[in-house]
Amino acid sequence: MDSYDLIVVGSGPGGYIAAERAGALGKKVLLIEKAYFGGVCTNWGCIPTKSLLNSAKLYEHALHAQAFGVKASSVSFSLSDAMAWKEETIKTLR
Repeated sequence: MDSYDLIVVGSGPGGYIAAERAGALGKKVLLIEKAYFGGVCTNWGCIPTKSLLNSAKLYEHALHAQAFGVKASSVSFSLSDAMAWKEETIKTLR
C-alpha cells in the first residue's frame, strides 16, 4: 500500500496549488479529482463563462467598428465556433 505525506481532494484553485507546493517541497502527494483537472472554475465556471463573454464582446466591437474607422463588409456570430473555442480553451488549461 502506498503512503503519502499529503492527500489533496479536489484540483480546483486551492487544491492544485496545495499539491504543487507540497510536491515542490519534496513531499509525496496524491491529488484526487472526481472529474476533470482544474475543478469547477476551469471546467464549468469562470473560464468557460469568460471565454464566451470574450467572443460576445469581440462580436459587439466588430458590429460598431466603423465608428472607430474600421470597416468590415460582413460580421456574423457562430455559436458553434464560439463553443468550440471555449472547449479548446478549457482543454489547454487542464
